[in-house]
Amino acid sequence: MSRPIVFLDCDGVLANSHAHSSPQWCEDASYDSDPTLFPHSENAHVPLECPCLEQLGRIVRTTGADVVLSTTWRHNVEQRAFLVVALATYGVHVIGDTPNIDFNRRGDEVVAWLKENAFDGRFVILDDGHYSDFAQAGLLDHLVITTMCDGIVGRPGEGLTQIAADAAIQVLSGRGENTVR
Repeated sequence: MSRPIVFLDCDGVLANSHAHSSPQWCEDASYDSDPTLFPHSENAHVPLECPCLEQLGRIVRTTGADVVLSTTWRHNVEQRAFLVVALATYGVHVIGDTPNIDFNRRGDEVVAWLKENAFDGRFVILDDGHYSDFAQAGLLDHLVITTMCDGIVGRPGEGLTQIAADAAIQVLSGRGENTVR
């Protein structure tokens, strides 16, 4: 049997309003000032949020899942490398990327990866958008929607929360229908 797959977006899942508005995202700031962020060593990319990375690590530990990158970060070599290193730090293994069809056809990119890899196992999609695209591709039962910004920058409830991670585990474990959309 195949290992479960997490199709992973980054912005809005692991890098949310806190990371995007962080003072660390400045050339002269120190990453050491915010322990909740996983920084790029040269401040070249938006930092990732440690609580969200921890939730992704929990999904992987609980389900044995591997990750396929569906994020636009997969198109930038340096950004992708930073993401892969950060994920590995949390015990998350990246096995590949969805094909590049079109930014507004992310559901089709997931379907194409499933077909190209003859994958018929369990999977979940973690994303903060593209709802209608995933609906059109018939993937809503696999989709867990996260939030980039809930109106108050940096407030818990953004990105991959415990509730969203629990929903992803439920989808990957085959225990009922996804209730977080």
